[in-house]
Amino acid sequence: MQLKVYDGNEERLIGYCTAINYTVSSGQKSIYVVDSPFPAEIAQGAGPSQVRGSMTIYMLQNTTPEILGLVPFRTSGTAASGDLSPSPGDSTNMFNMAYSKSIFLRLYDRNSGTLFTSLDYLKVGSYSVAVTAKGIVKADLAFEARYATPGQG
Repeated sequence: MQLKVYDGNEERLIGYCTAINYTVSSGQKSIYVVDSPFPAEIAQGAGPSQVRGSMTIYMLQNTTPEILGLVPFRTSGTAASGDLSPSPGDSTNMFNMAYSKSIFLRLYDRNSGTLFTSLDYLKVGSYSVAVTAKGIVKADLAFEARYATPGQG
């Protein structure tokens, strides 16, 4: 599946998703009354509603999760400057992580081009990166999102 990021104006391809698992919590809450083991009501919208999941992606050449905008940079330096270590007392690292932006991910079927799902207001909570021979870069992402909108595929 093609993995694209939507920024409000256009979509851009950031890699290829080979596996995705997600669970949607719809915000139900069971309400119990005194002396009854059964819920008196199952209230829709009274509990937290969210999407949690994980995906495995193959990233495009010369990219990292930080460059793609999936996660915030964890240092104050840049690869171009060669200075990748934060200065003592530098708060840039905490600022980047605390104010990371939500992203809109869209997954498309590679053959038909139809939308499989859209994950809106998504933030990556943790990730791991593996680099194999021939420069193939794979990342496993664990995420939370506000909405999962199904597509047609």
